[in-house]
Amino acid sequence: MHPRTWTRILLAKDTSGAYYMSPSAPGESYVTGNRTAQQGPAKFLWGYRVITTNRMPTNLGAGTNESRVIIGDFSEALILDRQGITVDESPHVYFTTNQTVFRAEERVGFTAARTPAAFNVVGGAGLAAG
Repeated sequence: MHPRTWTRILLAKDTSGAYYMSPSAPGESYVTGNRTAQQGPAKFLWGYRVITTNRMPTNLGAGTNESRVIIGDFSEALILDRQGITVDESPHVYFTTNQTVFRAEERVGFTAARTPAAFNVVGGAGLAAG
């Protein structure tokens, strides 16, 4: 999901001011779990791992507040490694300032075709509201 969607989930409160969701890690209770500590690399929601990426679109639909969340069992997916990491360098680009430019790339693919029922996309207006 997009980080704005994750933030919206964390900040959602009911009419009495209590938070709807607790992103506590498995084994942590809502009371002892530190909500703000879960903003680092390890995020959990209902005991499931959450990954955020700014590559999820937030401008779908008629407005700019519609996004998507991919939910799935990623152990059923396949990562296809077509080419390993290659590093290129060019000392000529910024020769006059004595700088060298480096480029690293890897060619990979992803497919969920092995078990399509293990994945779903949830979306709607309000998921990406700021």
